[in-house]
Amino acid sequence: MKKIFLSIRFILLTTAVFSIGLFIYQVKETSIIKRRLSDRKSILQEMRSAERKSKKIKRKVIESKQKEKEILRKIPKNKKSIFVLMKELTAIGNSMGIKSISFVIGKSPREDNKALKKNIMRKRRNPHMFNNPESTKSGLITAYHFKMSFAASYMELYDFIKKIISMERVVSLESIEIERNKEYFPRQKVSLKLITYTFSDSKK
Repeated sequence: MKKIFLSIRFILLTTAVFSIGLFIYQVKETSIIKRRLSDRKSILQEMRSAERKSKKIKRKVIESKQKEKEILRKIPKNKKSIFVLMKELTAIGNSMGIKSISFVIGKSPREDNKALKKNIMRKRRNPHMFNNPESTKSGLITAYHFKMSFAASYMELYDFIKKIISMERVVSLESIEIERNKEYFPRQKVSLKLITYTFSDSKK
């Protein structure tokens, strides 16, 4: 009887020790699992944060490229764009009934950032104008002076100047000369001194 009692006590004690050991093991495993889950959550949060930052950077790059394209439409890089501008002005003039259109280009282009800033500041209220030339670091700005002559009535001249001011490309009106001429009657002989700009390639 005594042996049976001792055997039962031994079994109970062994079971208790095993249960306690199993409990401690489970607590440790649970702690490890929780820690791993916490680490994974942290890693996931970091990945999501990195993804958000990456998207933000990509968005800024796209916005920057769009702004650059917008600026280059206002102030192109290519010198030949001056002749493209003259064709555009001729087409606009023809559509308004302006006659005898001709152009004279200045002897040589000159780098004139201050003049550009002055002309643009005068037209700051115009949303189509480029606001701050000094903020663009892609190269020096070259000013091209040219004269446009034509025959037009006062109303045609007024509409044409409005059209020039509203153009996407930066074109500054320097002066206007109006002369009565029998050859152009009933229109007036008009000479506009204009300035347009291009970016000089800084790599050259």
